[in-house]
Amino acid sequence: MNPHQLESALASWGQPVVLQSLSGGYRNRAWLIQSGSQLYVAKTTRRCESAMQWLNSVFDAAESVGFVVPRLIPSQVGSLVVNGLTVEPYIDDEPGTAANLLELIPLIFQFHKLTSHLPQRPTFASSIQLLEQDTGGDVDFSSMPSHLVVSCRQAWRTLAQKPQSVVHGDLNPSNILITPDKRPALIDWDESRVDLSCFDWLAIAKEGQAAPEERQALLAWEIAVCWHVEPDYAQKLAQEFIKYKDHP
Repeated sequence: MNPHQLESALASWGQPVVLQSLSGGYRNRAWLIQSGSQLYVAKTTRRCESAMQWLNSVFDAAESVGFVVPRLIPSQVGSLVVNGLTVEPYIDDEPGTAANLLELIPLIFQFHKLTSHLPQRPTFASSIQLLEQDTGGDVDFSSMPSHLVVSCRQAWRTLAQKPQSVVHGDLNPSNILITPDKRPALIDWDESRVDLSCFDWLAIAKEGQAAPEERQALLAWEIAVCWHVEPDYAQKLAQEFIKYKDHP
C-alpha cells in the first residue's frame, strides 16, 4: 500500500495522522497513527469484512477469561475493513516473554472451552475440514505438490477426533503484552479460526510435552498455511516434515 492509498483508506476513520511505520509484521504492514490525543495502529489485511466481524464474538470470549484484546475500530460508515486496511487501538505495554506465555495456558484452556460452539470463520477452514476441501484461509492445495498434500492430510487425520474450538493461531511471545496492572494483552488474531484446540497448546508446549503425531500435525499446518505467503519458509519446513515422516 503506497502513501496515497494509505491516506485514502484512512480518510474513512476521519483522516488521522500517520506517525511512523511499525516493524514486526511478516505478512501485513502496520503504521502508528494518531487521531486527536489517541494513538492507533493501522494494518493492511487480506481478510474480508465478515472474517473481521467474526472476531467480535471471539474477543468477547477472550475478554471474559481475562485477556485484553485490540478490538477493531469501525470506520465512519461502520465497516471494519476499508480498501484492505483496519484500525485498532495502540497497546503500548511491556513486551511478553516465553515465561509469560506459559503462564497463560490456563486462560487459553478456558478460552477454548468458551469458543467450542462458535462457527468457522468466514472463508477459513480447519485442518479437519481440509481433509475434504482444498482451500480455506491462507491454505490453497492447488499448487502444492500432491504428495505433500497427501502427507499433510494424513497428519491431520490422526487427530480428527481431538477437540476443536477457536484457536488464536499464532501464540508466541511477540504477540503477548503485559499491561501496567499485570493483565495479559493478546494481539495479532489474523490467523484465528476454528481448528484443533491442541494447535494453540502445541505452540506453547516445551519439547517432549506433546505427542509426535501432534507435532507433525502442527508442522503440516504451518507448511500448508505458509506455502503461498512465505514459500521459502514453507519449503524448508517441508524438508523437515518429510525427513521426520520417513525417520520418526
